[in-house]
Amino acid sequence: MNEHEQAQAALKQVMAELQGLFAAIPQRPLKANRKLEKRHSHNRHLHDVAIIREPLGRNGDAELWIAYTGMREEALRLRATHPELEYFHSVCDPDALNGYVAFPKRRGPKLPTHYQGLVQYIPVHGGITYAVKDSFATVFGFDTAHWKSEDQPRTDPEWIRYQCHVLHHGLRMAEELWPKFRKANRDGKIAIAQTLFEECDPAQSGRVSDRLGFTALINLMCGKVG
Repeated sequence: MNEHEQAQAALKQVMAELQGLFAAIPQRPLKANRKLEKRHSHNRHLHDVAIIREPLGRNGDAELWIAYTGMREEALRLRATHPELEYFHSVCDPDALNGYVAFPKRRGPKLPTHYQGLVQYIPVHGGITYAVKDSFATVFGFDTAHWKSEDQPRTDPEWIRYQCHVLHHGLRMAEELWPKFRKANRDGKIAIAQTLFEECDPAQSGRVSDRLGFTALINLMCGKVG
């Protein structure tokens, strides 16, 4: 077996192990009366596992959370057991950090809680990939497992902190622009999205492809906005 075949075999084993890991994730159990057990807040879990939590915004209206990816332990194990998969380990770096902006209940931005629409044009790294509102908090976040994320200083808390500030500023801007955006025609939406993209990151750091999510990039290529 040559080196290429060995790498393929090792990668297949890694994928099988990951599939087994996902299959082992427990589902919500049923009570005796056949009703589902109360779902635990994923936002609270993120709060608890964050390695950095600090006030965000001029009035402290939000918090930034910085946390490792949820697959960190598995990524560390795979790094130890399959050191030959160098590219895989560079993409799935267990030391990479994710960033979140959390708003207390009833104080979140007046926006749809998802990562489509206007918020997808906030130029945070790779775009917003997490948007959840529950009884604990309203949280928007981004990860660093995108194409070319390995070229960014994604293990540096200061870089993640800056991205969180961009995200927070962008969310507050999007909140102000949303009423006009939802009623605007195509050209109006393009102008509003361009304003959001250009003005909420004063440093204008990184390429466009680094600062928008996949859906937003596809929309731009197709001449769509929203």
